[in-house]
Amino acid sequence: MNNIKVGSPRTLAILAVILLLGGIAYIYLGTSDEPDPSQPTERMLMIGNSFTYQNNLEKMAEELIETQSLGRRAVESERVAFGGYRLFDHVDDFDENAPDSQLREFFVDGTPDVKDWDLVIFQEQVEIPGLPTFEMEKNRSLESALQLGQLAHETGADVMVLETWGNAFDPEDPTNPYPEFPEMQTHLSVAAVDIVDTLIENDIPAVIAPAGEAFLIVYNDVISSGGNPYDEDSWFLLLFSDDLEHSSVAGSYLAAAVIAATQSQQPIAETDWAPPGIEANFAAYLRQVADRAAFPTEQ
Repeated sequence: MNNIKVGSPRTLAILAVILLLGGIAYIYLGTSDEPDPSQPTERMLMIGNSFTYQNNLEKMAEELIETQSLGRRAVESERVAFGGYRLFDHVDDFDENAPDSQLREFFVDGTPDVKDWDLVIFQEQVEIPGLPTFEMEKNRSLESALQLGQLAHETGADVMVLETWGNAFDPEDPTNPYPEFPEMQTHLSVAAVDIVDTLIENDIPAVIAPAGEAFLIVYNDVISSGGNPYDEDSWFLLLFSDDLEHSSVAGSYLAAAVIAATQSQQPIAETDWAPPGIEANFAAYLRQVADRAAFPTEQ
């Protein structure tokens, strides 16, 4: 239990030894650097919405955590995520024991093995507070985050809040109800901080995985290079699927890299795994961005 410890000295020491003694980079598939069978499997649960399940985000994070450790760690991930769900929708399902929610099984009714979590991550829905009209639901969001955090904490798990990213709608489109990306992202980042502050004030240690900040870094990099983030071929727009809201494979990969770097408190840039379809130079850039977001004081 509690093998995943965000930034713990024991984790850092183990990773340091691995890096010093491993001597070779982990290669995805077909290497001897498989997860160490003598170590217990670390269990990770992600709770969220369509942003969370897009492109099997939890499996990307699982793969990156294992690969970053040079294959010495085994991670098993689960998710509870439904399209459009807000954190209070999950809490309502839990309180009502809804048949389509696994949270009660994962936190209360399941066997000890089922309830044994090392890391629980949850992500709020983008409209809270991405749209100003949803400000009234902020208190419900915080209350629900606290209830989920308490449930996770009672299992002994570490708690991580996955910062939601804004959308890439053209700000010059008069039908777009959202503010321009940087302003929208500021609202979402503040919401993540508020959730973590609420958890910490109630004696539940928690950290932010700043995925939204990573998206903003890419946005600003495009501008710094003289480009337009909303151009079809910009690296910023490549983070989004065709609806300009959900992440593309590249966007999910960036979020997963932020999760892995935040969880281990180790840079992810040198980890060479990437899912099919992402060019190597773009994948390397996204891992560097993940480090810049996860470790801003080191830049």
